[in-house]
Amino acid sequence: MDLRLVNRRVLESLIKAGAFDSLGLPRAHLLATADVALESGQRQQRDRAEGQASFFDLLPAEPARPRGPAVEVVPEWDDDQRLAGEKEVLGFYISGHPLARFRDLVEPLGITTLGELGAKGHGARVLLFGHVVGLKETQTRSGNRMAFFTLEDMDGTVDVTVFPEPFRAAAPLLRAREPVLVSGRVDDGEKGRVVLAEDVRPLEQALGARNGRARGGGAGGEPSACRIRVAAGHDPAATLAAVRQVCAEHPGGVPVFLHLLLPAQEVVVRARGLAVDGSAALVARGESLLGPGAISVEYAGRA
Repeated sequence: MDLRLVNRRVLESLIKAGAFDSLGLPRAHLLATADVALESGQRQQRDRAEGQASFFDLLPAEPARPRGPAVEVVPEWDDDQRLAGEKEVLGFYISGHPLARFRDLVEPLGITTLGELGAKGHGARVLLFGHVVGLKETQTRSGNRMAFFTLEDMDGTVDVTVFPEPFRAAAPLLRAREPVLVSGRVDDGEKGRVVLAEDVRPLEQALGARNGRARGGGAGGEPSACRIRVAAGHDPAATLAAVRQVCAEHPGGVPVFLHLLLPAQEVVVRARGLAVDGSAALVARGESLLGPGAISVEYAGRA
């Protein structure tokens, strides 16, 4: 490999794109050792240029020995970091999609995917779910703030316009670039199709309202408890590690209760020292590690 062409920046891009995944090493580790690898490659190229390589090639082969300073083991990137790296260098995702973990959560809400949006006519009311991309805020002649952004889901993108009234409530959420639910109308104007947003809210708020209706409760309400169900017979150490990982990734003030599902009974204990944020991302992450239905969030004021 010609190191005059493959510099640190190129190597970093190749790692983020997954070009070295076949080596079986985590991308985070490869990136952390990139400088060591480049230094080793440069040294070997210098040796060849000076004729040293041909002399040593005559010697009997010896077991490979690590060169350079030892590199501390680096934790692998989580899904969001890995996918963000792919999008950064390639412009698209190759190993998954950051919204995939929410698929089962949003399906009961009756959302319209962007793949289905083309079948909707002008003026149709839609409920969309996706990531906020390229937020642009502006000021109207009357001095009010409004915004434009691109909503991206697993099927495509659509431009969204948020007028001053809904933007006042949605501004912090849009600036956080978290996945959002957008309720609005399809508008086919001179510049193409856009969605005029009437309401923008976080996924957990919509899920909370839906759970309240299902239980006969009222709308709204803050998360009051997180319940994690663990079936007997699973590896206790691995399960506990997964529970701690989920809680560490989504810290907050919502208490956690563990439900141990024994053959003849269910034992419930408060997980002292653990508290979470009660978000939809918490539920999605918990189900990815512990299985479907293993984690749920209850809301205050619900029967």
